[in-house]
Amino acid sequence: MTELILPPPLIEDAARRRAFLAGWAAIAVFIVLQTTANAFSDLSDFPRLDPREPFIWEYTSGAVVIALVPALGWLLRLAPPGAGRWARFALVHLTGSVGFSFAHVGSFVLLRKGLYALAGAHYGGADWLYEYRKDLVAYFGFVLILALADWAARLWAASRAPAEGSRLYHLRDGARVVRVPMTEIVAVTSARNYVEFHLAGGRKPLVRETLAKVEADLAGAGFLRTHRSWLVNPAHVRSVTPAAAGDFRLELDGGLSVPLSRRFPAALERLRTPDQPLVPLS
Repeated sequence: MTELILPPPLIEDAARRRAFLAGWAAIAVFIVLQTTANAFSDLSDFPRLDPREPFIWEYTSGAVVIALVPALGWLLRLAPPGAGRWARFALVHLTGSVGFSFAHVGSFVLLRKGLYALAGAHYGGADWLYEYRKDLVAYFGFVLILALADWAARLWAASRAPAEGSRLYHLRDGARVVRVPMTEIVAVTSARNYVEFHLAGGRKPLVRETLAKVEADLAGAGFLRTHRSWLVNPAHVRSVTPAAAGDFRLELDGGLSVPLSRRFPAALERLRTPDQPLVPLS
C-alpha cells in the first residue's frame, strides 16, 4: 500500500483554496465589524434617524461586498501581480473595479428599495461616482489581502512538497508495515500471488500485491516495466547488454541481473537516454 501523499501541484492547489477561504473570512469579519461600527456612528451623529436605517444601509452594502469576494479571487487568479504582469494586472483589475462597483451599488440599491418598501417607505438611490471612489479603494484593499494570502499559501506548499529522496512507499512485510524511501527500491518482481521488493542493502520483503498495482503506484517515481515479471528503478541500472533474440540484460546495484524484453521498447529507449549513468550499449 502507498502512503497518501498529494503531488506538489495538488498540495499547492489545496493550500491556495484554504488561503482564499481564510482571506474571504477575514474580509467578512472586517466588513461586519466596520459596518456595525458605521451604523452606530450614524445613529450617534444623526439621532433623528429611524434606528433601522443605518443598519439597512450598512448591512446591505456589506453583504453584497462579501458575496462579491469570490469574483475578486477569480480575477486575481486571472491576473496575479508579479514581474512582467503589472500591465495586465492593472488593466484587468481597473476594469474589474468598475464591474465590482456596478454590481455592489446596483445590488445594494435593489436590496434597500425592497426593504424600504416592506417598511412602507421609499429609498431614493445612490451617488454612483461617490460610491465608485470608495469601491476602488476597497477593491484593491481586498485584492491585496487575497494576494498576500495566496502568496503565503504558495510559500507553505513549496516548503511542504516532499523532496524526491524523502518520498516513501509503504509495504507490508509480514505483520509489519515498512516505510521504504522510493530511492532505495532497486527492483520489484512478481512471485505468484506476491511481489518481491529488492531493496538497497539486500533486503527482499514480500508483499501480497500484484505487479500491475505496484507499477501504477511507482510510475510517478519513474519506475520502468522491463519484463512481464519485472519492474526496475532506472537510477539503480548500471549497464545494459544485449541478450538472445533481441532482448537485453540489465545489471543493477547489488549485482542483481534483470531481463529487458524486446516487448518493452519504451523502457529500452528510456534507459538509452543520456541522463542515465549506463555503460554504452554494444
